[in-house]
Amino acid sequence: MDDFDSIFATRLQEANEFYDSITPKSVRANTDRYNIYWQALAGMLWSKQYFYYDLDQWLKEHGITPWMASKQKQQIRNSEWFHMYNDDVISMPDKWEYPWFAAWDLAFHMVPLSLVDPDFAKQQLELMLRDDYLHPNGQIPAYEWNFSDVNPPVHAWATWETYTRDRELNNGKGDIEFLKYAFSKLLINFTWWVNRKDEGGNNIFEGGFLGLDNIGVFDRSSPLPTGGYLEQADGTVWMVFFSQRMLQIAIVFAGILAPLESLGWWAGWYGDDLDTATGNSRSAAAQPTSRTINRYVVYLDGIAQSGDKYTPDIEDFFGCAATCAAQRCGIDTGFNDVFSAEQASRSRPPIGIFVENGR
Repeated sequence: MDDFDSIFATRLQEANEFYDSITPKSVRANTDRYNIYWQALAGMLWSKQYFYYDLDQWLKEHGITPWMASKQKQQIRNSEWFHMYNDDVISMPDKWEYPWFAAWDLAFHMVPLSLVDPDFAKQQLELMLRDDYLHPNGQIPAYEWNFSDVNPPVHAWATWETYTRDRELNNGKGDIEFLKYAFSKLLINFTWWVNRKDEGGNNIFEGGFLGLDNIGVFDRSSPLPTGGYLEQADGTVWMVFFSQRMLQIAIVFAGILAPLESLGWWAGWYGDDLDTATGNSRSAAAQPTSRTINRYVVYLDGIAQSGDKYTPDIEDFFGCAATCAAQRCGIDTGFNDVFSAEQASRSRPPIGIFVENGR
């Protein structure tokens, strides 16, 4: 081609401009850091691979049917995954050394990939939650050699991070349909964790491997040689993390999808001339002054005839929520005193309001 050099130079210029647009200034200022950043993203893009695996056919070829006794099926791996049908381009951990998908690796991959290809990142996260991947009992498939292994529940975190990055790239308009689909499926996965991995029903979780490669004195994913089951600190912490991410997503839904009109008299508080001088209200000082806010998420406790102090469990809830609130969310907890002063209702519930700024 006579114009090969000019075409190549144009494509290189376009690539430079694109990566400049998504690279933080502090990284661009250092040539070595910029090269590492660019090469890392290029490696992520390179690790896509077509993956085909028809479990129903594979298990039939190994003489396994859904109606066989469990002891017979256990001799063949993935014998509980007849519904699985993989026929997709998927992000691999490394398509040379590890040419198969691993769901929790994939979840981590999508956070950086959302910088360069947010549509692909969303599609991949949805893929692991699709009916031909997600087990009917709610488990996310782990990896090819044993889909039933348990991995840390990071899918909700990856979903949230991908949603927020995509929202920033689209001038504050987030993909709510993506978030809705993922949330509905993640609720099923959350239920699987609660039903299958909390043997004692005391919110102390098991799980097995959970990312701690080769550091245990025995295989945590296999039955204990002594019998019984292992209650794991890491499994419990992972579930706290899972719960926090689900709370973040639920807060967005409550602010965007909930009909505020149903709150009646309270829905119109913002912009009204409320007398907050009575009592020890913190709401006057906490009201935003320099930020545009148009979404509200309301937590109503419904304690009738309460005083002007929050109960300890409500304070604990606000403290926990503050640690996992989105970057652009604020928490205002000063409205209980306002309602006590205004006598706006016979029931005066403590109220916390989460505000997503400008979204």
